[in-house]
Amino acid sequence: MRKSSRPASVRAGAWVRFAGQVRTVLAVCDESVRVTDQGGSPREVRLENLLGDTDFDVLGNGVRMPLPHESLLEEIPEQARERALWWEVHILEVLHGFAPGADAEARPRPEYDPARRSLTARELAKATELTGDGWPVGMSTVGNLRRRYQAEGLLGLVDRRRQTHKKPQSK
Repeated sequence: MRKSSRPASVRAGAWVRFAGQVRTVLAVCDESVRVTDQGGSPREVRLENLLGDTDFDVLGNGVRMPLPHESLLEEIPEQARERALWWEVHILEVLHGFAPGADAEARPRPEYDPARRSLTARELAKATELTGDGWPVGMSTVGNLRRRYQAEGLLGLVDRRRQTHKKPQSK
């Protein structure tokens, strides 16, 4: 069995800069890497091309959590699903300093840079930003949503106050 020559940090879930865009590594094989392409579609890239690209860099190991099974997503009302996806962008910026789809030259905004600001400070910055943009929210809400996202993925961001639960049918 051949030993892989890829750097240990190039693994599924990592964010890399490649071919002018920040991409998410979806899978790594001996000779190829599957990454998101512009628009989020998967793209297969030869490992030697990825590592040899002049702007290649590993930016971090944070990514979106896996999506829940399609049937679970279908049970969520469309408005709640869209709101959860909206929150996901903001939570990812708090966690990793980047929103999904950031371009290759992107650097974390100073208030979201994990190398310079604590997680608590980044949560406060997000609450302040959203409130300033007309979406009043407290730091505790951002923190709660961040923890739920880390534990449950996208389903953790669904507003549970509006969910309707089906009662089990009696036999």
